[in-house]
Amino acid sequence: MSLALRPSLPTLLARVDLNKTAVTIFCPTDFAFGDQDYFVQAQPPLWLLEYHVVPRKIEKEDLESSSIFPIGSKLNTLLHGCSLVITTSRYIAASLNQVEIKEWDVYNDGSVIVHGIDMFLSPYYEIMEFYAEFYLYLFIFVALSFLFVLILWAFLCHIVVPIVRAFISRMVCWLRESAGRKTTDSVY
Repeated sequence: MSLALRPSLPTLLARVDLNKTAVTIFCPTDFAFGDQDYFVQAQPPLWLLEYHVVPRKIEKEDLESSSIFPIGSKLNTLLHGCSLVITTSRYIAASLNQVEIKEWDVYNDGSVIVHGIDMFLSPYYEIMEFYAEFYLYLFIFVALSFLFVLILWAFLCHIVVPIVRAFISRMVCWLRESAGRKTTDSVY
């Protein structure tokens, strides 16, 4: 696991009372550090590391069980106001924010548990998830609106238009008959 986390680990763990609760750290590999735009140096910002620490014990069985953590469940992190989203499903192995957990129990002393992931977890995932849901609802709204217009058009073309045509043709016939009677009445 990543050597770059070692300097920050005491700072992160100081925020949690390990006598009262366990913490689970989802630790990216060293390779992941070279593949990020968050930082230029090897050390990531503390806020990003806080997002990878969950102040509770998370075991492999817990994440793989949809009864304990259903898909879409959120895990609070040390980064205030930000949560990890459970994205484990029948087709995707245990994952958070669509990042698969590759190594389980890299370290586990009962108070601190470290699981290995192959890339950084993005705090922006919740925002992207919100927009994905928003656009899904927008798509449904537009599709239903289009369907409504289509039904309305069919209703107009197949029901209203024939009725209007019949009404107009009867009016024309009536006007012709009326005009014909007036001309015959004036002749006599």
